[in-house]
Amino acid sequence: MAALGYRICVASLPGSEQIVDGALTIGFLLMKALCGPHWQPIETSLTRHRPVDVRPYRAQFGEAVRFDAEVSALFFGAYWLDVPVHGADPELERILLRMIRGAEATHERDLRDEIRRVLAGMIGHGAINRETVAHAFGLSSRTLHRRLAALGTSFQAVLDELRCNIACRMLEDTALSIGQVAPLLDYREASAFTRSFKRRQGCSPAAWRAAHAASAPDALHHLR
Repeated sequence: MAALGYRICVASLPGSEQIVDGALTIGFLLMKALCGPHWQPIETSLTRHRPVDVRPYRAQFGEAVRFDAEVSALFFGAYWLDVPVHGADPELERILLRMIRGAEATHERDLRDEIRRVLAGMIGHGAINRETVAHAFGLSSRTLHRRLAALGTSFQAVLDELRCNIACRMLEDTALSIGQVAPLLDYREASAFTRSFKRRQGCSPAAWRAAHAASAPDALHHLR
């Protein structure tokens, strides 16, 4: 099984549910363009409350749509990853790759942002540690620590901030319980999640959820 997902890592982002809906719709259309018209997800999961009318979602993604899910993603057979790209142009690929490398060479990146991007894909898939992330950047653990310290932060601070932001999104956009959210953020116990959340937000996850209950009107018509 393979998955193409989307995750918002900013807390209390207005219109987040519609942003995720749009992102998965774009992903769906891209997969159709890359794999051909016969591509279809086995299941589409969305980290949002189940809307009153699910018909627009089923019309877009198919019958297998799941709400209040742990992740927002399109799940499909892994064999599609080996299917040649529909209408691929090797010369265009070469030109685009050269442009990407040139942009990467000239663009000054913030290490914290780069680490957040890596962590966003790792959270929920097992234990995270500084050594693993440092390896992803071709750095030693000590070098990563030193570079983050120079920016006035630490690996744990970046990880805790990201976990908290993702937790806020889950608490606001889904009906998942605190006990369900905690392991999705790689906390071994719900109590550890609650303590960490309170340190950053000044209140418990349950209190934050009550204060930030979703109130934006449903915008299903944007799917079509």
